[in-house]
Amino acid sequence: MSERRGPALSDELTTPRLVIRAYQPDDADALYATVADSREHIARWLLWTDQHGSAADSRALIERFRTEWEQDEDFTFGVFARDSGALLGGLGLHPRAWNVPFFEVGYWLASAAEGHGYMTEAASALVDYAIHDLGTRSRRVAGRDSLRRAQHA
Repeated sequence: MSERRGPALSDELTTPRLVIRAYQPDDADALYATVADSREHIARWLLWTDQHGSAADSRALIERFRTEWEQDEDFTFGVFARDSGALLGGLGLHPRAWNVPFFEVGYWLASAAEGHGYMTEAASALVDYAIHDLGTRSRRVAGRDSLRRAQHA
């Protein structure tokens, strides 16, 4: 069996306002409700939202996330409010080259959580984790919105 290269499923990042951790099976109802409330807002970035019609679909999705995590293929985190435990969005650390190591960061945020700096806080914590714990050598983060709130016409 090969040595793990990625974070452990039990790894949890905390910031002053957030808990960033792997989704647990018990998160299925919250994931379904958060996606349902923001479906129109996030569907253009997340291809799986159309197939996400029930809490059972959320459980299956969480199981897929956890399998990918255990196989060091992809690391999908939930972003939760530290004070209330509410699910605010999701954050992914996507390995592209383990020999470097090089990752891409992806994210989505519930429409009701926009404008508070949550994703900037969460993504910054994840990038710091990738550098200090996983050996990434660069802080360069490229993104459509550069972690700034998108301006909609």
